[in-house]
Amino acid sequence: MLDLMTEYTSFAGRMLPLPDWVSDGVIVGVHGGKQAVQDRLTDLKSHNVPVAAVLVEDWTGEYLQNTEKGEKFSRQWWNWENDEDTYPSWPALVDEIVKKDQTRVMTYVNPFLSDVSLKSRFQKNLFVEAREMGYLVKTGDEKYLPIKMGLGVEVGLLDLTNPEARAWYKEILKKQVWNSDISGMMVDFGEYLPCDSNIVSLHSGESASTYHNIYPEDWAQLHREVMIELGKEQDGVCFFRSGYIHSPGHMNLFWSGDQNVSWDQNYGLRSVVNGMLSGGFSGFSVTHCDIGGSNTMVSTIPGMQVSRTKELLFRWMELAAFTAAFRTTDGLMPSANAQYYDDDASFHQLAHTANIFVKLSAYRKKVLKEAYDKGWPLIRHLVLYYPYDKTVQEQCSHQFMLGSALLVAPSLLSTAASIRVYFPKDTQRITWRHIWTGKYYPADGTHSIISAPIGQPAVFVKEPREDDGLLNDLLDYATSYFQKYMVL
Repeated sequence: MLDLMTEYTSFAGRMLPLPDWVSDGVIVGVHGGKQAVQDRLTDLKSHNVPVAAVLVEDWTGEYLQNTEKGEKFSRQWWNWENDEDTYPSWPALVDEIVKKDQTRVMTYVNPFLSDVSLKSRFQKNLFVEAREMGYLVKTGDEKYLPIKMGLGVEVGLLDLTNPEARAWYKEILKKQVWNSDISGMMVDFGEYLPCDSNIVSLHSGESASTYHNIYPEDWAQLHREVMIELGKEQDGVCFFRSGYIHSPGHMNLFWSGDQNVSWDQNYGLRSVVNGMLSGGFSGFSVTHCDIGGSNTMVSTIPGMQVSRTKELLFRWMELAAFTAAFRTTDGLMPSANAQYYDDDASFHQLAHTANIFVKLSAYRKKVLKEAYDKGWPLIRHLVLYYPYDKTVQEQCSHQFMLGSALLVAPSLLSTAASIRVYFPKDTQRITWRHIWTGKYYPADGTHSIISAPIGQPAVFVKEPREDDGLLNDLLDYATSYFQKYMVL
């Protein structure tokens, strides 16, 4: 089956190399202004958390948006220039973080433009400019198609079928986003073009139903072109949540989108594993997730509240340590969610799982090369190695291989202190070594109940070893941690 994936990705395109700095530690999602960013970095360093970058999504400023249930949450102004009130002297701040804190900076963009007429200060209203020049997706005789983004908020969508619009937006990215010393960005959305050609009018005259799936490909290609034209293609990272057949060839990192801050299989923590495994089959070989999820719902109705618990956050950290990037988010309503900065125990779990991620760097780099050269996913369904095992086919959608030498069974159920792990029968007479206790489990087609307290996800190394010693750092760290805490 791996050979089939090589053949498929030779047609669809393979994901591009991820720079090594992503493995230096956590990519920390922060918001709230210059002082908030600096304070967060200070706290992380005082708790010995390895940090690769800060992701500042609200660099364009924020406003409060109402929900239909009367709650409020912050939404960024989608006008791609720095907000002088929240982040004055933005390029200087970026330069300070990069040089003084030895930490990279990432930002946020999407293909929407919001009207900033009500904003207190701005240099350009890009929405008005694009609307008047005909650069937005239209409807009928109107200059743009209003797209609703919550209660009372409408935005315009960039028409990527218009070459002039693409060129205009690329110049904005170069002069107003990449002009500071950033290392990349979250490149959000791309999936919002309506499919109904009766209401959508594109510059090219194409059918909206046909172009809907092509839009995310063009969206990724546009950003890749900018990175190449600026000479950022080797060291920069743009990560996406939307894509189609040929999208992987234009990106070096994908993410699983905005999950609910819950445990469920459809939209919560369990869905992340399903999504990353499914994406791997489709050529999206280098993926990661929002630690803790994003979508939050506050309600006084029993059973309707959806907010992040500390346990959910801790288990999500454990899963994320075995993905391509380790990135935090405060979620849609930060005050309603448990955060890693709430207390020392939460900082400790972040530092611990970030260290697991870092200790995997050398091994992950080897596996990622297989993604770039062969199209094989970093996170692999067991069926790729055991295609005829009926249990693997029918029941193993929530444990996975990281490369060929590491078996991961993340804890995805609330209050579970142990997990049932399946060890497929292997004709090579291998065993699986538990990284925490050192106990060996035979590859005999049976299940075992594995203790998995917080901080000790069920992870196993294949024996005899075939990782060329690249997992030694992980094993040494896990042994030391287990001996220190001795949680059985």
